[in-house]
Amino acid sequence: VALIFPGPDSVSVKDIAFHLQKYSRKGVCDTDDDCSKEPFLKKARVEPTEEKDLNERISSNVNEGIELKKIIFIDSTWNQTNKIITDERLQGLLQIELKTRKTCFWRHQKGKPDTYLSTIEAIYYFFVDYHQEILKENYKGQYDNLLFFFSFMYTLIKNAKCGTGKE
Repeated sequence: VALIFPGPDSVSVKDIAFHLQKYSRKGVCDTDDDCSKEPFLKKARVEPTEEKDLNERISSNVNEGIELKKIIFIDSTWNQTNKIITDERLQGLLQIELKTRKTCFWRHQKGKPDTYLSTIEAIYYFFVDYHQEILKENYKGQYDNLLFFFSFMYTLIKNAKCGTGKE
């Protein structure tokens, strides 16, 4: 389980696998220092012709069991997040901070920078980054449909503002 929220202990999407591995070992380790060490991979004795197949299996199994099963996004105004983030149920979760991007949200919150994303933008960008950084695949618009209603409302509101001369 990971919480998508910027903070002093947040990690980037790119570093999720490493930190999930560390978190998963914490329950088994005696101290945090023991948990920060990289695990040694056991390597069976093999003939040189079999080595390529073994390396492929090892690299595919390294991340096995180290995956996000749940992702939590806080859906509120940015002014409410400080209260929500202190909830005891969120303590101890891996926090992930997204790359800095400008919001396209039409209802900008006063006193907050334009890099504070709306919830749907955060969800969208998380999946795009996860797809590229963790799955190591080119992004070809697989998650664009998440922004369908966002885009629809953006266009509707922009056109309404233009019609009244408020833009």
